[in-house]
Amino acid sequence: MASGIKPYVRINDRMQRYATLKVRVGGGAKFELLNRHFRSAMVMPGEFIVVGDESTLKVTAEESELAGLGNIVHHQLLQNQAGSDGRVLENYDLLQNILNYGSLGIGSATGVWSKHLAGVQNTLENIEQL
Repeated sequence: MASGIKPYVRINDRMQRYATLKVRVGGGAKFELLNRHFRSAMVMPGEFIVVGDESTLKVTAEESELAGLGNIVHHQLLQNQAGSDGRVLENYDLLQNILNYGSLGIGSATGVWSKHLAGVQNTLENIEQL
């Protein structure tokens, strides 16, 4: 994956092995780190697949949040025994759109927060110079 790519989430659309999914998505070491909630197992329909910036192993706050959501979804699917139930994905397109817009929102909020913190840092440096 190219450097600087924003992390995003995909919804797995079918029951498949983790190794197959990893090859299909083109995931590397960071993919394993972000998706450890279903590593070495079958990946169920409805699972969140977190795809991050593979150019670095450093996990960003956004990637960490998405991985946490993936873990929650994984445990909820296990609790509801929805592993091979195709009805889980009746609204797959809607869920995918919600995730895409959610990822954009998280990225925008992260950017705004970063600018705010830079402004606070600048203010503190100005105060320190006085």
